[in-house]
Amino acid sequence: MNSTKFITRGNEVRRMPREIASQVNAVVLAAQNGHSACMKNAESLVGELDRLHEADSIDGDEWALAAFTVSSVLINFAGYRRNKRAAKLGTDIADRARLLAADTHLRRNLEYNAGNGRSCLHQLAHDREGLTADQYVAARLLDRDLLKEARALFFGVGYDASVASELRGMALCNLANLFDDSGRWVEAYQAYSDALEADPTNGNASGNAAYLLRRRISSGRGTLGHYAVVHDAFVRHSKAHRQRTVDLAGEQVAQNWDAVELLGGHGHAEHGGDVLDEYQQWIKDTVLPWLWRLTDLERIARGGTPP
Repeated sequence: MNSTKFITRGNEVRRMPREIASQVNAVVLAAQNGHSACMKNAESLVGELDRLHEADSIDGDEWALAAFTVSSVLINFAGYRRNKRAAKLGTDIADRARLLAADTHLRRNLEYNAGNGRSCLHQLAHDREGLTADQYVAARLLDRDLLKEARALFFGVGYDASVASELRGMALCNLANLFDDSGRWVEAYQAYSDALEADPTNGNASGNAAYLLRRRISSGRGTLGHYAVVHDAFVRHSKAHRQRTVDLAGEQVAQNWDAVELLGGHGHAEHGGDVLDEYQQWIKDTVLPWLWRLTDLERIARGGTPP
């Protein structure tokens, strides 16, 4: 899961009223120091926001801006500390705030937080490492409504062309992760690809795409040589954008992608395929073009334009 980020709009950092900034800072500092007091501080802040809003001292966007920062902090805290209460509180605050936000950019950021919160709640409730395959399927069925809501939130943010490219890339990468976890690997591959179209520097998306293809290769299914050559292209892209992976998902995730070795797929960069075979045509039209598309995206990331 990509971490929740604090909000900016272009070069403009949105400001919150001074009377609530100190309370927001108290939540941030407590969470940064690993103290569960961040939750009590957040609850107190929400009460104060409600009081100010009812008195018309702040508008909906000002309420939502403070709530955005607090929900970001709580959801990140929940992931690091495996704290279900913090995840639930951060998600609830994001849900309230996105209904109040009139500013589209702010609302989309809150929807991203709300999706992250739902993903975090699912992960904390069901430790995949300790479950059998059947138990994990049962856990996903138990949380199917929660996960459906998370996918819808990430989809809405990721496929809104008016949203900042970094946020779109993060949302689509998280959407892909949810698809992948549910075994919907073709949809996951498309969402990882779309994440890179939105943000060509998202090394976490390319690392995840490589991992997805590597698992397909390990299963012995599909056109393995073609998967291998595209896998290697994603691996190289991820390593070239290591710092962005650190920024988006943390040092440990970057180290995971560092450790991935190339598979080799020489001679498999082209594939005509059987024109009557839909799967082979999908490989030709969707998978292999990423060998060249990644090169184009690299030019875009460096400020140039593709040929």
